[in-house]
Order: sequence, then structure tokens, then C-alpha cells
Amino acid sequence: MLRDAASCCSWCLRATIASGRLSFTGSQGGKAAAMVSLLRRLHAQQRLPDVQLIIAYHDIWSPGDWDTTQGRHRCEGRLLPIFSHTKSPAPEPRPAAKDLLGLQRGVLTTPEDTFYHSYGGHSGDWDRERRAILAAQRPWEQRTNASLFFRGSGAGYRHYLPIGRDGTCALSAGMHFTYYPRELAVGPPPAYVSAAQHCAEKYLVHLPGTWPSHSNKLKTLLACGAVILMPQNNWYEWWYQLLTPFVHFVPTKNLAVAGGRDLPAVLECLTQHEDESRAIAAAARAFIRDVLTLDLHARYTRLLIERYQHAVALGKSAPKVQTSLTASQATAPRARINEGIKAGRKPEGSRKPSIQVGFGQPEAGS
Repeated sequence: MLRDAASCCSWCLRATIASGRLSFTGSQGGKAAAMVSLLRRLHAQQRLPDVQLIIAYHDIWSPGDWDTTQGRHRCEGRLLPIFSHTKSPAPEPRPAAKDLLGLQRGVLTTPEDTFYHSYGGHSGDWDRERRAILAAQRPWEQRTNASLFFRGSGAGYRHYLPIGRDGTCALSAGMHFTYYPRELAVGPPPAYVSAAQHCAEKYLVHLPGTWPSHSNKLKTLLACGAVILMPQNNWYEWWYQLLTPFVHFVPTKNLAVAGGRDLPAVLECLTQHEDESRAIAAAARAFIRDVLTLDLHARYTRLLIERYQHAVALGKSAPKVQTSLTASQATAPRARINEGIKAGRKPEGSRKPSIQVGFGQPEAGS
């Protein structure tokens, strides 16, 4: 499996732990830098098991020549254990690629940059940001509820929305975008909006990243204690499967299908059911306060590597490596989890992870 993974991702970083020594081969830049930092920290705290890891340089993974016949024949249908920040049931669709589900089936999701440090210069590390947002909550009654709120790029997958050249959106007066292509834009892009300004709103929209990818802003929005409307998106991070639709967020239709036209009606429903909206907002805030805590990403990563090493050591041709924490594992004592790993058992409460956040069917073959 490692040979296949290295062949299909020749530019990936290889991390090797042998006889207690951690070393890296390949570029340690890009998105792989976050994993390098975390591995060094975990290994210094407590030795990680001897194992080799193939780590994606970007926040998604697909082979560079996957749309060629040679690329498909070499990688298609193989279980490729590649560590990446996000995962999808299939990479960005292209006409030349017919069935590439197997390429993503082996991907193991890892925490991304913003759990460790500022990304883009607008925030500190996640724990400081998390505690600051939770401590400065504005009462629900004092928040703006006239419109849906969003600030960000209008590039990539978001082009399905009715975005004007001036960056405004016909769906809501509170949604403003940086219009692309920039040479056709009218006026300057919208100014940066801080987390505190986001948290002055009752209803926030979390959109997919500039395709193909995810947006790492979701955890910040959930901490606001607002209602998060989230269009269906295939790309997910390691912790998304701890969320429950209509409990922690409100799911809406895929942008490519509905173009966001369902968003105004969803907002109207939420404003007419204030008690339910307040409950969803409170559950989102409680999730960030009680579940997505300071060390969860570190405990998850250690557990993932230990389970992966255990599966490889058994010599299985297709190890069933769990790629995300369940709710019970997120709060379970670490000693009990490790005890189950050593005995070859799944941790208590484990389940097959769903490929999407409550939308559609679990991933085939996982």
C-alpha cells in the first residue's frame, strides 16, 4: 500500500518513524507543514509507533496525472493511505475520469493549519481564538437578524450563486463577495470582517471552499453561537462527522443544484421559529466549548496513527482504518481507547464514518 501511495503521490512528503527516530523526506512546505509540526510535537511528548506516512502537500489529494490513461491505470481501484486535510468521495470531476472513488477511499484526514497557528494573519491559534469568541458572546436579542451574513471570495464553486460584479448577492443584503475574475469587478472587494463582527449576527452562511476544497472557517462560525446555514458539500475535515444536522447547523441544498435559491426560504423559516433557532445556535456553541477543545486534534492524530500502524502491522491488504473520531471517542479517557487498540478492538462507540455531514449515503467500500 505504501508503495502504491508513494507512486500515485510522488510529490507527497514521507514521514518515517524508525527505532524512535522521526525523519522526513520531501518538501515540508505547503499544507504538509502543519502535519510536520504536529508529528514533531506528539513524538516529543510521547514516542509514536514505528511507521511510515505519506502526507499530501496540499489540503486535498488527487494524482497529478489522474485524468490520463496512464494515471488512471496506475492509481484507480487501489487503497492509497495518504494523509490529507480533507477528503471527498471523488476528486474534482472531469470528463476523462469515470470511476475514481477508490482514490479518495484510502485518504486519512488530519487536522489542518489553523489548529496550530494563524493562517492569513487574521487570527491566533485555534485555542486562543476559540476561548476569546466563547467569552465575548453577544446576547441573542441584541444580534442582527434581518439577513444572512457572509464575507469572502466569490471564486470557484461559489460562482453558482447570483453574485454581481460589485460583490453583492441577490439572495441576501448581508452577503458580500470578492468578485472574480477581478478585472471584471466593479469597485473594491469587501473589507475583512473579524470573528467578533460575524458573531454579531444571528444567521451565518458557511459556503464550500474555492473548489475543490473546504473552508476552514466553520469552527469559528460555530463558536459564535449563531445559526449556521451550510450547503451540502462533499469535502470534509476530520471533525465534521461529530456534527448533527438540525442540531448544530442547518443543511441546505448543494450550490451546483440549487444555486442558493433555497437560502431565503430557509431564513424565513428560521425567523418564524425563534426558539428552535436559538436552540441550534446554543448547541453549536456548546459543541465548540465541550467537544472541539484544546487537545482533541492531538488526541485524534495520535489515535489515527496508532490504529493505522496496528492495521499495517497485521499485514492486511485493505485495513479498515477509522478516519475520524466519534462523539464518545472525543470525550473517552485516552487510556481506555489505547487499551482497545492494543487488544485489536475498535474503541467504544465507534461507527463507520459518513462521507458527508449528514447528507446522503456513507462512502461505498469504506
